Amino acid sequence: MMRCILCGQEKSSGRQTKIGWTCNDCFNEFRQAVTSLHPSGESNRQRAELGAIFHGDMTPANVSHWDFSGPNSLIFRRMQDLEARGETIDRVTVANELMKNNELEEVGGLTYIVALCDE
Repeated sequence: MMRCILCGQEKSSGRQTKIGWTCNDCFNEFRQAVTSLHPSGESNRQRAELGAIFHGDMTPANVSHWDFSGPNSLIFRRMQDLEARGETIDRVTVANELMKNNELEEVGGLTYIVALCDE
């Protein structure tokens, strides 16, 4: 059990953020509030989370597939596949996975993958 820095309650599920540990309820409520104020915030958040996975600051196991939509969900799914097989997650392996599944162009091509790595 961990104590949420936002609601102060002890909860068994949540995530570590830059400001401390938050329960899933508070994290999702906060994310929805930010997204409603800044609609482009959702896309930016997804890109930032994918970038963090590329940089090794997060793993796919630390993130829910529900956090992603559209092309970003395809990229995340391929990252999960690589992690499940114990393979390195980097721009080359993710691009190769997407190519094997005929999804690379659907997500914006190699240019988008490289941009995520530079986030």
